Amino acid sequence: MGGHPTVVQRLLRAGADTRLRNVNGHTALQIAERYDETECALVIKEHIKAAVQAAVDSAREAAALAAPTSQAAAADGAAPQEVPKEIADAAYDGDKAAVLAWLDGGGHVDATVDSPDGSVSGATMLMEASAGGHAPLVDALLERRASTDWQNSNGTSPLICAAYTGHLAIVQRLLRAGADPRLRDVQGDTALQLAQHKGHAVCARVIKEHVKAAKAEAREVAAREAATAREEAAAKEQQRKEVKEAKRQRQKQEKEQKRLKAAEEEEARKAEKQEEREAARVKAEEEAAELLRRHEEREREAAAAAKAEAALRKQRAAEARAAKTAKEDRDWQARLNELQRRTQPHKHDASREHAAPAAPTAKAIGTKAIGVERAKQHEAELREREEARVEQQQVLKAIRDKGSRILSGD
Repeated sequence: MGGHPTVVQRLLRAGADTRLRNVNGHTALQIAERYDETECALVIKEHIKAAVQAAVDSAREAAALAAPTSQAAAADGAAPQEVPKEIADAAYDGDKAAVLAWLDGGGHVDATVDSPDGSVSGATMLMEASAGGHAPLVDALLERRASTDWQNSNGTSPLICAAYTGHLAIVQRLLRAGADPRLRDVQGDTALQLAQHKGHAVCARVIKEHVKAAKAEAREVAAREAATAREEAAAKEQQRKEVKEAKRQRQKQEKEQKRLKAAEEEEARKAEKQEEREAARVKAEEEAAELLRRHEEREREAAAAAKAEAALRKQRAAEARAAKTAKEDRDWQARLNELQRRTQPHKHDASREHAAPAAPTAKAIGTKAIGVERAKQHEAELREREEARVEQQQVLKAIRDKGSRILSGD
Protein backbone atom coordinates (compact mmCIF):
# COMPACT_ATOMS: atom_id res chain seq x y z
CA MET A 1 0.00 0.00 0.00
CA GLY A 2 1.62 3.25 -1.10
CA GLY A 3 1.59 6.30 1.12
CA HIS A 4 0.91 9.78 -0.21
CA PRO A 5 1.62 12.33 2.49
CA THR A 6 0.66 15.31 0.27
CA VAL A 7 -2.71 13.81 -0.53
CA VAL A 8 -3.28 13.00 3.11
CA GLN A 9 -2.44 16.58 4.06
CA ARG A 10 -4.84 18.02 1.47
CA LEU A 11 -7.64 15.70 2.58
CA LEU A 12 -7.14 16.70 6.19
CA ARG A 13 -7.23 20.40 5.28
CA ALA A 14 -10.42 19.70 3.38
CA GLY A 15 -12.00 18.29 6.56
CA ALA A 16 -11.46 14.55 6.28
CA ASP A 17 -12.45 12.73 9.50
CA THR A 18 -9.57 10.92 11.13
CA ARG A 19 -12.01 8.89 13.25
CA LEU A 20 -13.41 6.87 10.38
CA ARG A 21 -12.60 3.17 10.52
CA ASN A 22 -12.56 0.40 8.00
CA VAL A 23 -14.46 -2.84 8.30
CA ASN A 24 -11.78 -4.13 10.68
CA GLY A 25 -12.18 -1.13 12.94
CA HIS A 26 -8.89 0.55 12.05
CA THR A 27 -8.38 4.26 11.47
CA ALA A 28 -6.12 5.87 8.87
CA LEU A 29 -3.43 6.52 11.49
CA GLN A 30 -3.44 2.89 12.62
CA ILE A 31 -3.19 1.67 9.00
CA ALA A 32 -0.29 4.07 8.27
CA GLU A 33 1.60 2.89 11.32
CA ARG A 34 0.91 -0.76 10.54
CA TYR A 35 2.36 -0.43 7.03
CA ASP A 36 5.24 1.80 8.16
CA GLU A 37 3.99 4.85 6.28
CA THR A 38 5.89 7.13 8.62
CA GLU A 39 5.34 10.39 6.76
CA CYS A 40 1.61 9.81 6.42
CA ALA A 41 1.38 8.84 10.07
CA LEU A 42 3.31 11.95 11.06
CA VAL A 43 1.01 14.21 9.01
CA ILE A 44 -2.07 12.62 10.59
CA LYS A 45 -0.61 12.91 14.12
CA GLU A 46 0.30 16.57 13.62
CA HIS A 47 -3.20 17.25 12.34
CA ILE A 48 -4.71 15.45 15.29
CA LYS A 49 -2.39 17.28 17.71
CA ALA A 50 -3.35 20.65 16.27
CA ALA A 51 -7.01 19.75 16.37
CA VAL A 52 -6.67 18.55 19.93
CA GLN A 53 -4.97 21.78 20.96
CA ALA A 54 -7.70 23.77 19.28
CA ALA A 55 -10.30 21.67 21.04
CA VAL A 56 -8.53 22.18 24.36
CA ASP A 57 -8.43 25.93 23.87
CA SER A 58 -12.08 25.95 22.87
CA ALA A 59 -12.98 23.87 25.90
CA ARG A 60 -11.15 26.25 28.20
CA GLU A 61 -12.97 29.22 26.76
CA ALA A 62 -16.30 27.44 27.05
CA ALA A 63 -15.52 26.40 30.64
CA ALA A 64 -14.70 29.97 31.56
CA LEU A 65 -18.03 31.15 30.15
CA ALA A 66 -20.32 28.33 31.32
CA ALA A 67 -18.67 26.64 34.34
CA PRO A 68 -21.85 26.74 36.52
CA THR A 69 -23.90 25.09 33.78
CA SER A 70 -21.35 22.32 33.37
CA GLN A 71 -21.23 21.68 37.09
CA ALA A 72 -25.03 21.48 37.35
CA ALA A 73 -25.19 19.06 34.42
CA ALA A 74 -22.45 16.93 35.94
CA ALA A 75 -24.37 16.81 39.22
CA ASP A 76 -27.40 15.48 37.31
CA GLY A 77 -25.33 12.58 35.97
CA ALA A 78 -25.70 13.55 32.30
CA ALA A 79 -22.97 14.49 29.82
CA PRO A 80 -23.07 18.27 29.65
CA GLN A 81 -21.25 18.62 26.34
CA GLU A 82 -19.99 16.80 23.27
CA VAL A 83 -16.43 15.59 22.87
CA PRO A 84 -14.66 17.16 19.93
CA LYS A 85 -13.83 14.56 17.29
CA GLU A 86 -10.12 15.22 17.73
CA ILE A 87 -10.34 14.44 21.46
CA ALA A 88 -12.36 11.30 20.73
CA ASP A 89 -9.64 10.20 18.29
CA ALA A 90 -6.99 11.02 20.88
CA ALA A 91 -8.84 8.84 23.41
CA TYR A 92 -9.02 5.95 20.93
CA ASP A 93 -5.36 6.40 20.12
CA GLY A 94 -4.38 6.54 23.80
CA ASP A 95 -3.16 10.14 23.77
CA LYS A 96 -3.43 10.62 27.52
CA ALA A 97 -1.87 14.08 27.50
CA ALA A 98 -4.32 15.43 24.96
CA VAL A 99 -7.35 13.97 26.72
CA LEU A 100 -6.27 15.20 30.16
CA ALA A 101 -5.44 18.63 28.74
CA TRP A 102 -8.96 18.84 27.35
CA LEU A 103 -10.43 17.70 30.70
CA ASP A 104 -8.27 20.18 32.60
CA GLY A 105 -9.54 22.86 30.29
CA GLY A 106 -13.08 22.23 31.46
CA GLY A 107 -14.14 19.18 29.50
CA HIS A 108 -16.51 16.72 31.10
CA VAL A 109 -15.18 13.22 31.73
CA ASP A 110 -18.42 11.65 30.50
CA ALA A 111 -18.91 13.95 27.49
CA THR A 112 -20.13 12.02 24.46
CA VAL A 113 -19.41 11.89 20.76
CA ASP A 114 -21.33 10.55 17.77
CA SER A 115 -19.91 8.37 15.03
CA PRO A 116 -18.89 10.18 11.81
CA ASP A 117 -21.79 8.68 9.89
CA GLY A 118 -24.23 9.45 12.70
CA SER A 119 -25.32 5.85 13.12
CA VAL A 120 -24.11 5.61 16.72
CA SER A 121 -24.41 8.31 19.37
CA GLY A 122 -23.47 8.72 23.00
CA ALA A 123 -19.94 7.20 23.01
CA THR A 124 -17.65 8.38 25.82
CA MET A 125 -13.89 8.77 26.01
CA LEU A 126 -13.74 5.76 28.33
CA MET A 127 -15.40 3.66 25.62
CA GLU A 128 -12.90 4.91 23.05
CA ALA A 129 -9.91 4.26 25.33
CA SER A 130 -11.29 0.81 26.26
CA ALA A 131 -11.82 -0.11 22.60
CA GLY A 132 -8.28 1.07 21.81
CA GLY A 133 -6.83 -0.90 24.74
CA HIS A 134 -5.04 2.02 26.38
CA ALA A 135 -4.71 1.08 30.07
CA PRO A 136 -2.97 4.31 31.30
CA LEU A 137 -5.70 6.48 29.82
CA VAL A 138 -8.40 4.18 31.18
CA ASP A 139 -6.83 4.46 34.66
CA ALA A 140 -6.72 8.26 34.34
CA LEU A 141 -10.36 8.43 33.31
CA LEU A 142 -11.40 6.05 36.10
CA GLU A 143 -9.51 8.21 38.59
CA ARG A 144 -11.64 11.11 37.39
CA ARG A 145 -14.73 8.98 38.03
CA ALA A 146 -15.73 8.29 34.49
CA SER A 147 -18.91 6.23 34.29
CA THR A 148 -18.16 2.53 33.81
CA ASP A 149 -21.76 1.68 32.91
CA TRP A 150 -22.53 4.41 30.38
CA GLN A 151 -24.13 2.91 27.25
CA ASN A 152 -24.29 4.46 23.80
CA SER A 153 -27.23 4.20 21.41
CA ASN A 154 -26.22 0.62 20.53
CA GLY A 155 -26.16 -0.36 24.20
CA THR A 156 -22.38 -0.65 24.16
CA SER A 157 -20.58 -0.04 27.47
CA PRO A 158 -16.84 0.41 28.15
CA LEU A 159 -16.64 -3.24 29.34
CA ILE A 160 -18.37 -4.48 26.18
CA CYS A 161 -15.86 -2.45 24.10
CA ALA A 162 -12.89 -3.97 25.93
CA ALA A 163 -14.30 -7.53 25.82
CA TYR A 164 -15.20 -7.24 22.11
CA THR A 165 -11.70 -6.08 21.21
CA GLY A 166 -10.02 -8.57 23.59
CA HIS A 167 -8.12 -6.12 25.82
CA LEU A 168 -7.68 -8.20 29.00
CA ALA A 169 -6.00 -5.49 31.11
CA ILE A 170 -8.84 -3.07 30.35
CA VAL A 171 -11.45 -5.74 31.18
CA GLN A 172 -9.77 -6.37 34.53
CA ARG A 173 -9.53 -2.65 35.34
CA LEU A 174 -13.15 -2.01 34.47
CA LEU A 175 -14.35 -4.99 36.52
CA ARG A 176 -12.33 -3.82 39.52
CA ALA A 177 -13.82 -0.33 39.07
CA GLY A 178 -17.31 -1.82 39.35
CA ALA A 179 -18.39 -2.20 35.73
CA ASP A 180 -21.58 -4.22 35.44
CA PRO A 181 -21.04 -7.43 33.36
CA ARG A 182 -24.80 -7.93 33.12
CA LEU A 183 -25.32 -4.98 30.74
CA ARG A 184 -26.46 -5.96 27.22
CA ASP A 185 -26.24 -4.22 23.86
CA VAL A 186 -29.15 -3.77 21.49
CA GLN A 187 -28.56 -7.32 20.20
CA GLY A 188 -29.00 -8.67 23.75
CA ASP A 189 -25.35 -9.74 24.14
CA THR A 190 -23.29 -9.26 27.28
CA ALA A 191 -19.56 -8.58 27.48
CA LEU A 192 -18.98 -12.29 28.27
CA GLN A 193 -20.96 -13.46 25.26
CA LEU A 194 -19.16 -11.04 22.92
CA ALA A 195 -15.76 -12.11 24.25
CA GLN A 196 -16.67 -15.74 23.67
CA HIS A 197 -18.03 -14.95 20.20
CA LYS A 198 -14.84 -13.13 19.21
CA GLY A 199 -12.66 -15.91 20.61
CA HIS A 200 -11.12 -13.92 23.45
CA ALA A 201 -11.03 -16.88 25.83
CA VAL A 202 -8.94 -15.22 28.53
CA CYS A 203 -11.22 -12.20 28.67
CA ALA A 204 -14.23 -14.52 28.78
CA ARG A 205 -12.68 -16.54 31.62
CA VAL A 206 -11.86 -13.39 33.61
CA ILE A 207 -15.40 -12.07 33.17
CA LYS A 208 -16.86 -15.48 34.05
CA GLU A 209 -14.72 -15.73 37.19
CA HIS A 210 -15.68 -12.20 38.12
CA VAL A 211 -19.35 -13.03 37.62
CA LYS A 212 -18.91 -16.21 39.64
CA ALA A 213 -17.10 -14.33 42.40
CA ALA A 214 -19.73 -11.61 42.26
CA LYS A 215 -22.47 -14.22 42.59
CA ALA A 216 -20.59 -15.86 45.48
CA GLU A 217 -20.11 -12.45 47.05
CA ALA A 218 -23.77 -11.70 46.43
CA ARG A 219 -24.67 -14.99 48.08
CA GLU A 220 -22.40 -14.15 50.99
CA VAL A 221 -23.92 -10.69 51.18
CA ALA A 222 -27.38 -12.23 50.97
CA ALA A 223 -26.41 -14.77 53.63
CA ARG A 224 -25.00 -11.99 55.82
CA GLU A 225 -28.09 -9.92 55.21
CA ALA A 226 -30.28 -12.94 55.98
CA ALA A 227 -28.26 -13.64 59.12
CA THR A 228 -28.49 -9.98 60.02
CA ALA A 229 -32.20 -10.07 59.32
CA ARG A 230 -32.55 -13.18 61.48
CA GLU A 231 -30.52 -11.56 64.23
CA GLU A 232 -32.61 -8.41 63.93
CA ALA A 233 -35.77 -10.51 63.96
CA ALA A 234 -34.48 -12.42 66.98
CA ALA A 235 -33.52 -9.14 68.63
CA LYS A 236 -36.94 -7.71 67.84
CA GLU A 237 -38.58 -10.86 69.16
CA GLN A 238 -36.44 -10.69 72.28
CA GLN A 239 -37.28 -7.01 72.60
CA ARG A 240 -40.95 -7.84 72.09
CA LYS A 241 -40.72 -10.50 74.79
CA GLU A 242 -38.90 -8.11 77.09
CA VAL A 243 -41.52 -5.43 76.43
CA LYS A 244 -44.27 -7.99 77.03
CA GLU A 245 -42.57 -9.20 80.23
CA ALA A 246 -42.04 -5.61 81.36
CA LYS A 247 -45.70 -4.91 80.65
CA ARG A 248 -46.71 -8.04 82.57
CA GLN A 249 -44.49 -7.05 85.50
CA ARG A 250 -45.89 -3.51 85.37
CA GLN A 251 -49.44 -4.86 85.35
CA LYS A 252 -48.53 -7.18 88.21
CA GLN A 253 -47.07 -4.29 90.18
CA GLU A 254 -50.13 -2.16 89.43
CA LYS A 255 -52.37 -5.00 90.55
CA GLU A 256 -50.33 -5.45 93.73
CA GLN A 257 -50.43 -1.70 94.35
CA LYS A 258 -54.20 -1.73 93.88
CA ARG A 259 -54.47 -4.66 96.29
CA LEU A 260 -52.30 -2.90 98.86
CA LYS A 261 -54.28 0.30 98.39
CA ALA A 262 -57.55 -1.58 98.81
CA ALA A 263 -56.15 -3.28 101.93
CA GLU A 264 -55.04 0.10 103.29
CA GLU A 265 -58.46 1.58 102.55
CA GLU A 266 -60.11 -1.42 104.23
CA GLU A 267 -57.86 -1.01 107.26
CA ALA A 268 -58.66 2.70 107.28
CA ARG A 269 -62.39 1.92 107.13
CA LYS A 270 -62.01 -0.60 109.93
CA ALA A 271 -60.01 1.89 111.99
CA GLU A 272 -62.59 4.58 111.30
CA LYS A 273 -65.39 2.21 112.26
CA GLN A 274 -63.49 1.21 115.38
CA GLU A 275 -63.00 4.87 116.21
CA GLU A 276 -66.71 5.44 115.68
CA ARG A 277 -67.55 2.51 117.96
CA GLU A 278 -65.05 3.77 120.53
CA ALA A 279 -66.53 7.25 120.29
CA ALA A 280 -70.03 5.77 120.64
CA ARG A 281 -68.88 3.73 123.64
CA VAL A 282 -67.29 6.78 125.25
CA LYS A 283 -70.41 8.79 124.49
CA ALA A 284 -72.59 6.02 125.95
CA GLU A 285 -70.43 5.89 129.05
CA GLU A 286 -70.62 9.66 129.33
CA GLU A 287 -74.40 9.54 128.86
CA ALA A 288 -74.65 6.69 131.40
CA ALA A 289 -72.47 8.64 133.80
CA GLU A 290 -74.62 11.71 133.23
CA LEU A 291 -77.78 9.66 133.78
CA LEU A 292 -76.28 8.13 136.91
CA ARG A 293 -75.21 11.56 138.11
CA ARG A 294 -78.71 12.92 137.48
CA HIS A 295 -80.24 9.88 139.14
CA GLU A 296 -77.97 10.24 142.14
CA GLU A 297 -78.78 13.93 142.22
CA ARG A 298 -82.50 13.12 142.06
CA GLU A 299 -81.98 10.51 144.76
CA ARG A 300 -80.18 13.03 146.88
CA GLU A 301 -82.92 15.55 146.26
CA ALA A 302 -85.54 12.86 146.95
CA ALA A 303 -83.67 11.80 150.07
CA ALA A 304 -83.39 15.38 151.22
CA ALA A 305 -87.07 15.92 150.45
CA ALA A 306 -87.94 12.66 152.19
CA LYS A 307 -85.82 13.62 155.09
CA ALA A 308 -87.45 17.01 155.27
CA GLU A 309 -90.87 15.36 154.91
CA ALA A 310 -89.98 12.84 157.59
CA ALA A 311 -88.74 15.62 159.83
CA LEU A 312 -91.95 17.50 159.18
CA ARG A 313 -94.03 14.40 159.83
CA LYS A 314 -91.98 13.68 162.89
CA GLN A 315 -92.46 17.21 164.04
CA ARG A 316 -96.20 17.02 163.37
CA ALA A 317 -96.34 13.60 165.01
CA ALA A 318 -94.46 14.95 167.98
CA GLU A 319 -96.79 17.89 168.10
CA ALA A 320 -99.76 15.55 167.75
CA ARG A 321 -98.34 13.29 170.42
CA ALA A 322 -97.63 16.27 172.61
CA ALA A 323 -101.17 17.51 172.03
CA LYS A 324 -102.53 14.02 172.65
CA THR A 325 -100.35 13.66 175.72
CA ALA A 326 -101.46 17.03 176.94
CA LYS A 327 -105.06 16.03 176.31
CA GLU A 328 -104.52 12.69 178.02
CA ASP A 329 -102.78 14.49 180.85
CA ARG A 330 -105.72 16.79 181.08
CA ASP A 331 -108.09 13.85 180.91
CA TRP A 332 -106.09 11.98 183.52
CA GLN A 333 -105.88 15.05 185.59
CA ALA A 334 -109.59 15.55 185.26
CA ARG A 335 -110.22 11.95 186.23
CA LEU A 336 -107.79 12.28 189.07
CA ASN A 337 -109.49 15.40 190.17
CA GLU A 338 -112.81 13.64 189.83
CA LEU A 339 -111.53 10.73 191.85
CA GLN A 340 -110.05 12.94 194.39
CA ARG A 341 -113.25 14.83 194.50
CA ARG A 342 -115.25 11.67 194.88
CA THR A 343 -112.99 10.22 197.51
CA GLN A 344 -112.45 13.28 199.42
CA PRO A 345 -115.61 12.98 201.58
CA HIS A 346 -114.67 9.49 202.72
CA LYS A 347 -111.06 10.00 203.53
CA HIS A 348 -111.55 9.19 207.17
CA ASP A 349 -113.47 5.97 206.50
CA ALA A 350 -112.25 2.76 207.89
CA SER A 351 -112.28 1.23 204.45
CA ARG A 352 -109.60 3.60 203.06
CA GLU A 353 -107.08 0.84 203.54
CA HIS A 354 -108.91 -1.10 200.87
CA ALA A 355 -109.08 1.71 198.37
CA ALA A 356 -108.45 1.02 194.67
CA PRO A 357 -104.92 1.19 193.49
CA ALA A 358 -103.75 4.56 192.36
CA ALA A 359 -104.21 5.38 188.70
CA PRO A 360 -101.05 5.76 186.58
CA THR A 361 -99.67 9.20 186.50
CA ALA A 362 -99.76 11.37 183.40
CA LYS A 363 -96.05 11.12 183.05
CA ALA A 364 -96.07 7.32 182.93
CA ILE A 365 -98.87 7.28 180.34
CA GLY A 366 -97.06 9.82 178.16
CA THR A 367 -93.84 7.82 178.24
CA LYS A 368 -95.59 4.65 177.07
CA ALA A 369 -97.33 6.46 174.20
CA ILE A 370 -94.07 7.97 173.03
CA GLY A 371 -92.41 4.48 172.85
CA VAL A 372 -95.19 3.04 170.69
CA GLU A 373 -95.10 6.01 168.37
CA ARG A 374 -91.32 5.72 167.97
CA ALA A 375 -91.59 2.02 167.14
CA LYS A 376 -94.13 2.78 164.42
CA GLN A 377 -92.01 5.60 163.07
CA HIS A 378 -88.92 3.37 162.95
CA GLU A 379 -90.82 0.65 161.10
CA ALA A 380 -92.07 3.22 158.58
CA GLU A 381 -88.55 4.50 158.04
CA LEU A 382 -87.31 0.94 157.41
CA ARG A 383 -90.03 0.43 154.80
CA GLU A 384 -89.17 3.71 153.08
CA ARG A 385 -85.47 2.83 152.96
CA GLU A 386 -86.21 -0.61 151.45
CA GLU A 387 -88.45 0.96 148.81
CA ALA A 388 -85.78 3.56 147.99
CA ARG A 389 -83.10 0.83 147.66
CA VAL A 390 -85.29 -1.25 145.31
CA GLU A 391 -86.03 1.83 143.17
CA GLN A 392 -82.29 2.68 143.01
CA GLN A 393 -81.44 -0.85 141.84
CA GLN A 394 -84.09 -0.65 139.11
CA VAL A 395 -82.73 2.70 137.85
CA LEU A 396 -79.13 1.36 137.81
CA LYS A 397 -80.27 -1.74 135.89
CA ALA A 398 -82.05 0.44 133.28
CA ILE A 399 -78.90 2.55 132.82
CA ARG A 400 -76.71 -0.55 132.34
CA ASP A 401 -79.13 -2.01 129.75
CA LYS A 402 -79.12 1.21 127.71
CA GLY A 403 -75.27 1.35 127.72
CA SER A 404 -75.06 -2.27 126.52
CA ARG A 405 -77.45 -1.56 123.60
CA ILE A 406 -75.41 1.45 122.48
CA LEU A 407 -72.13 -0.53 122.52
CA SER A 408 -73.61 -3.42 120.52
CA GLY A 409 -74.86 -1.00 117.85
CA ASP A 410 -78.55 -1.94 118.18
